Amino acid sequence: MTRTKPSSAWPCVLLLSASAAVAQPTAVPITPAPGTPNGPTTPAGGVVITGPTGAPTVPSPALGAGVPAPNQPTGQSFVQPVDPQNPLAGIYRFRGSDALGAYSGTIEFVPLGGGNYSYLRRLDPDPSGRRRSRGDKGLAQLTGTHLYTKEVVQSGLGSLAHTLSPGLPHRVRHGFYRLSRDATKGRGFSFRSHVDRGNEQLRRLGSDAANNHVQLLVNGSEAFPMMRAELAAAKHSIYVQTFIYMDDQTGRWFGELLAQKAREGLDVRLLTDDYGTFIRGDLMHTLQASGVKVILQHDRQTGIRNTLKDIGRSIITLGGLIGSKRKKPKRGVFNHDHRKIITVDGRVGFIGGMNIMNLYEFDWHDIHARVEGRVVRDMEALFISAWKAAGGEGEAAAPDPRVFDPEWWPGDMEVDLVDSMPGVHRNLKKRYLGEIAVSRRRILIENAYFLEDDIITTLKLKAQQGVETVVIIPSDEHNDVKLVVDAFKFVQNDIVRSGVQLYKYQPRMTHGKVASFDGVVGTVGSCNLDDLALEKLYEANLWVKDRRFCQSLEDRVFRVDLPQSKRVEVEKQGWWDKLKHRAIHFFRGFL
Repeated sequence: MTRTKPSSAWPCVLLLSASAAVAQPTAVPITPAPGTPNGPTTPAGGVVITGPTGAPTVPSPALGAGVPAPNQPTGQSFVQPVDPQNPLAGIYRFRGSDALGAYSGTIEFVPLGGGNYSYLRRLDPDPSGRRRSRGDKGLAQLTGTHLYTKEVVQSGLGSLAHTLSPGLPHRVRHGFYRLSRDATKGRGFSFRSHVDRGNEQLRRLGSDAANNHVQLLVNGSEAFPMMRAELAAAKHSIYVQTFIYMDDQTGRWFGELLAQKAREGLDVRLLTDDYGTFIRGDLMHTLQASGVKVILQHDRQTGIRNTLKDIGRSIITLGGLIGSKRKKPKRGVFNHDHRKIITVDGRVGFIGGMNIMNLYEFDWHDIHARVEGRVVRDMEALFISAWKAAGGEGEAAAPDPRVFDPEWWPGDMEVDLVDSMPGVHRNLKKRYLGEIAVSRRRILIENAYFLEDDIITTLKLKAQQGVETVVIIPSDEHNDVKLVVDAFKFVQNDIVRSGVQLYKYQPRMTHGKVASFDGVVGTVGSCNLDDLALEKLYEANLWVKDRRFCQSLEDRVFRVDLPQSKRVEVEKQGWWDKLKHRAIHFFRGFL
């Protein structure tokens, strides 16, 4: 049985830890957000937090007072400045098109001195398989606003073949670009031959990436009315991707709205996973008859067939030791597309943990986000990529013309859209591990399924290093996957002993997937912290480098949920329970 501390011992929430070894500025209180059930600020600088019964709890020193980093006052966007001596240093996003179609990726420049740079150019995965997702190294020279690049591009046989036979053909890619005076963006072209030329645009991450605004939507009572309002106001396109679409009250409302907008002539598309979707014939007929393009992807038969192909390919290539090195997206029986993305007119988007179903609108505790800014175009591009991979056709419709006006965007938050693609890359897992590793004061996580070994190990290490580490998960009674409860029991005591402050949310099932790192970087999206999500599913999260967003996460999620959660202590387990938990934990990758 889970033992809990009395409410008077629950820690006051969201206050930055003060290091004993480093002198810190005077602590300042964090004022509760208007409309939250939190109590007033105490004279000592702590926060009286109202517990589930309404009685105020006693502030605890478990989390220290909140202090912004030097020269970074709360309420300002945190954007890394450009180095005037090496203006090109950093990571750029590039987009281009050539004879094969559109492509995109990142290029990271490292200064060598004298206007010279080395760089690593990475292409994004191509669902069609026509391009190999790889990293090519090269050298660059910046003269004024003119950039010249040169890189050796390996052939499709892979670098091992070149090592064994240096005479095999390879090509040199040259690039010429004209940059802006501040080196934050540019345009030009790259080519390997006179028939292999791509026109490209560059932009520094953290420049145009900062023209965004992200608004948290806590629970379905906030998210669904706002989503329906934006859909009703659409003028050009509506793209909806969800893991579950249920033919209930919520699904009917959505379906009728999509059908109405399609009859008005908008480009309306619905992409959902066959595994978790139930749409009756009359609703499906209404959608299709009105012009809504619908794809139910990843049916069971196709998933099983693809899994058998993957097994056969692995045997033939000896686990990838021989044959082509090109990575291909996996579409096996467990490789569901778990993303929840809506874009409207290329202008506004929604992303988070909520599927289209009564359960998410009325019953569960979940977190979504409304997004405006340039990152919406990235969300739209991710949808179109998934749409084509599922067999759909057609590029994105022309967006709202205002999206091309930089002065029109209302936000100034730096936002990245990070996705994961099984078989190709695990960028979401890498981003989580990276943010955990660089955190120095506190880590706040709320997640529905918390069972991934590397994430747990890294969090335990940070807790042992003195970093305030708080994790909220569903209670055993409300968790909708009981096998996950048993599997987690196998590692629960080790997590608690390491110093991680583990809480279980009591009122109902919490399905959110949010985190805040040092109050500087926050994330919201569809990705759970288990092996299934981080290794096998298609996921997407927004990563927001902005103190205001993190403060919103703290005020509206953690500050409210922690008083309604029970602190977990070390539990005594019998030999039978240990054996059962160990056995179920062995299959954690499929739970």
